[in-house]
Parts: sequence; structure tokens; C-alpha cells
Amino acid sequence: GITFTIGEGKTELSLDQLKLDSPRLSMSGKFSMDKAAPDVRLDLEARDMDVDAVRKAALCLGGGVRVVRNIFDYVRGGEIPVITFRSQSPGLDELGTTEAFRIEGRIEDGKIHIRGVDLDPEEVVGDVVISKGILEGKKLEARLGNSQAHDGNLRVGLDKNDAPFHLDIAVDADIAEVRPILMRVVKAETFVRELSLVENIDGRVLGRLTLGENLQSIEAKVDVSQCSLSADYLRIPHSLRIEAGEVFYETNSIAGRNMRGTLGSSSFSGLTYRIGFGDTPHLEIKSGHFRLLMDEIYPWVISHESIRKGLGLFKDVKGRIDLAKIRLHGPLLRTADWDFKAEATVANLIVDTPLCPKPVSIASGSLGATHEELFFKDVK
Repeated sequence: GITFTIGEGKTELSLDQLKLDSPRLSMSGKFSMDKAAPDVRLDLEARDMDVDAVRKAALCLGGGVRVVRNIFDYVRGGEIPVITFRSQSPGLDELGTTEAFRIEGRIEDGKIHIRGVDLDPEEVVGDVVISKGILEGKKLEARLGNSQAHDGNLRVGLDKNDAPFHLDIAVDADIAEVRPILMRVVKAETFVRELSLVENIDGRVLGRLTLGENLQSIEAKVDVSQCSLSADYLRIPHSLRIEAGEVFYETNSIAGRNMRGTLGSSSFSGLTYRIGFGDTPHLEIKSGHFRLLMDEIYPWVISHESIRKGLGLFKDVKGRIDLAKIRLHGPLLRTADWDFKAEATVANLIVDTPLCPKPVSIASGSLGATHEELFFKDVK
């Protein structure tokens, strides 16, 4: 029922319950106006709301209002068990303004669209608040293809195209689905170019994705705590597999810590590195252990002209080298300018060099290398 009261400059209108079939919802509320204050208030509560039906009705009736249009540009479907709308202002004209109202609710089995990164997560669950032109989502869960997300927070402005934007969410992601997102969001040209050289990528990552801080300029930050993936990187002639490790990406740099995996028949562990994507992309390797099968690795290494000149005394190298310590830094794609220091042991190494009439067989020994010299000791 409806109760209507007027007296002493005050007007009140109460709605006990209103049920609609299209759009589906059950609504109750109260409107009050005090001319003396002056104070105008509207409180509404809706239950069992079908977002898709309400969205169509709202866009039909209020699609010309930027805030209404932007709200339903983000929220495109789902169920809302209960939602409240509260607005307070000095006069009727201001009652519907962005600064006056506050909406609170919970979405279940929702569908949303995230502008700027062109994401369409489904099965969205979480608490939503719209206040002073800002839409905030908390404790968000969602599915995007084969990827799951949880413990998410979303904050986005509804009034302007260059409004603030922030998304921070934990992900259990299919790496093949992460790749196109990074291709769209990342601004570093070198990173995008190198990522475009990765093919046949497969695997999963656990971590946290952060996007922000403005709709017109969205930057990405990725913090991967666990990863397991395989891929073909066109600069390397052997398949790469990463079995464990942490990866961190933020503007203009990517870093890995304690990475473990295989490259063809070779393996690595404890790899810690950083690549900076500035005007001159820079590579730094801080630590790592590499077990290198030279039958595969050496032909690839000497295919680089700058390295081939430095290793001219070695026609071919076969066998195994265990690289125990390494420090390296220099321009990512200019191997001739790398500054490095490494220590290794060798096993059953066969070296073909013009210094000897026949290939030299090394049963065991140690070697060291810098960008200026290569030296052996305790060789058998």
C-alpha cells in the first residue's frame, strides 16, 4: 500500500511494497520533503532484481544521463538479492544528481564489462556501492574463460571518460588468456614485440593482477607467485618450459625470481633476472644454475655473429656444462656489449678446435668466463 502525509511544510510518501514482473523486482521505499530545513530524501529498497531486465528499462528511460548509461555499461546482467537507493539534497532538482545519491547492493551470477581493457567476466559475485559518481566493487569473484578470479576490488569513475580506474584481483589464470590482455594493456613496445614472438603457450599462473589508474591510460602490474607453463619463443630454437618461480611485471620492467624449468634438453634453476624496457632494453641476470647440453646449446649460441667472433677457436662443442654461478648485465639484444662473469664445471666435453689436430675430450674440469677471457683449471 501507499501512505501519503502532508502537514506543517512536510510531505511524506511511503510505499510498502510494489511488485513488477517486467523488469522483475519487489520494491518498497519512502519519500520525504521538509521545506523549512530544506531537506528532500528518497529511500528505496528493491529485492530479487533481474539486472538484465532493469538495465534495458533504465537505458530506455534514462539512457541520455551519463551516469545511468555508464552504470549499465559496466553492469550488464545477473541477479541482485537486495539493493538500496538513498538520496538526500536541499531540493528536488538536486535529488537525482551524482553527488546526492548512494546505491548499495550485491550482485550474483553477474556479467560485467570493463572498459579500457575490454574484459567481459561472467559469474561475477560481490558487493557493489555507487556513491558520488564512483562505482566500487569489493570481495569480487568472477570467471573469464578458463580463468578464475577472487578477492577483487574495483573502483571506477562514472562521470568522465578520463575517470579514475583501479582493479586489483587475485587470479588463477590460463596463461593463453592472459597473453592477449597484456598485449592490449602494456605500453612498452619491446615487451609487446617480444611477447608477439611467443607461440604455443600453455599453462597456468597464480598471482595478482592490478590495472589502473585512469580509464584513458591504464597500466598493468602483475605479481605471479606460482607458474607452470610451456611455450615456443621464436628467438630460441628449443621449447621452453617453466615449472616453478615468481614473476613480476610493472611499467617498463619484468623480473623473475627462483625460476626453474627446461630449455630443450637443458635445464635451469634458481634463475633470478630483470629486464628493463627503457629506451635501450636492458637485461640483468643476478643468479642461476644451468645444466647445458652443448649439443643443442652451442649451435644456437654461435648463430649470433657477435658471440661467434669471440668463440672463433671452437668449431664445435659437445657434452655437458654445469653453470654454477653467473652475473650478467647489458643491452637485451646486443650480446656483444654484455658484461658477465660465470663459473662452471664440465663433464664429458668434446671440443673441436683448430689448435689441435683432433677434437679434445675433457672428462672433467672447471672453467670460468668473463666478457674478456675464458679460462680452464683442473682439467682431465
